[in-house]
Amino acid sequence: MAMIANGVVIMMGKGASVTWQDELQHLDAELAAGRLSAEEYRQRRDTALGQAHAEQARWPGGDLPQQEPPQGPAQGRNPFPPAFAWDRSSGPSQQSPSQQPPPQQPPQFRPDQAGWAPYQPQPGWGPANGNGTPWGNAEFPPEHDSTRWTRTGPRVLATGNSSKGKLIAGLSLGGVLLAGIIVAGTLLFTGSESPGRAAAERQTRATDTLPEPPPATATPPATSEEALVARPPGPANSLNGALSPAALDGDKSGVLPVSVRSFALYRDMVGGWFRGTDGPLKSSMVAVRMPDEAAARKLVEVYLDEQSGMISSDQLSYRGVEVVTDSSAFRTAYAGQDWAVVISVRAVDASGQEARSLFRDLLERQLANLPPTT
Repeated sequence: MAMIANGVVIMMGKGASVTWQDELQHLDAELAAGRLSAEEYRQRRDTALGQAHAEQARWPGGDLPQQEPPQGPAQGRNPFPPAFAWDRSSGPSQQSPSQQPPPQQPPQFRPDQAGWAPYQPQPGWGPANGNGTPWGNAEFPPEHDSTRWTRTGPRVLATGNSSKGKLIAGLSLGGVLLAGIIVAGTLLFTGSESPGRAAAERQTRATDTLPEPPPATATPPATSEEALVARPPGPANSLNGALSPAALDGDKSGVLPVSVRSFALYRDMVGGWFRGTDGPLKSSMVAVRMPDEAAARKLVEVYLDEQSGMISSDQLSYRGVEVVTDSSAFRTAYAGQDWAVVISVRAVDASGQEARSLFRDLLERQLANLPPTT
């Protein structure tokens, strides 16, 4: 078996010579046959390349001295196809002095040939990128005792771009987080401002384009019962009568939606009155007296916000009085001084037009009895 020691060429047997290329070919064959371990292969390969490096330093012209072509069995051991022979068809006149190869010689070691990959030990191995191989650039690799040449695996090959990869990953993650924060903030502020914006739109619509309410025909009510007009014809609701805080929190809790009732009790309502009818047309009128006008206006907003499934009707609304409908039910709420008035008419066994007509009659009479504060 040929070995390289203290030089590129070792004499063996009866004057036979072995070049560093032959040694590398022999090492590949030994590794493929399983007679060499991967670690021993790397050490002996590094030794051969290191000696080639040392020999190159003694020949400033760029090429090693010409060697006699291997004779006999050496030709048969070459496992590589002609594609890796780097044949040169041009004559010496077309090459620089440092690039002229001897005719019909084995491939020479050249540091300026980038991307060296002829000697592939196994299919799973790849040539190192960057400065890790003798053919990567103009500078030679470190000596064979460097730990960089004894390491294997994809992690060694990828270390050159690790900083750039980390930077790109960090910027991508930061962009995703920033986009998430912007979206969350937009949804948060949009959601938190929705009730206020809806109230502002109602106020604008109620004061800019709608007609004035009917003129008042009575003095301000002195009692809760006087705050509401008489109920329409039909069977009377069993809950009709005075609406005290205790009653609203007890057996008459159903006259107002839960959120409206809770607000009235929380803001210390003074008192109120309820008038309603049952039958084909179900009507309901509620007057709640609050501590001040601001609390009465807020109760109106809470009630209208509950009517999310209905649309506003400009044909029935007045300035300061918004009417909402879904074609079979008609509802409104408005503030008159410190009173909050709620009116609702729903068609149970009647047409939507009949419900609309009854609602309009109740609303006009109630606005004349207790005008809205605009």
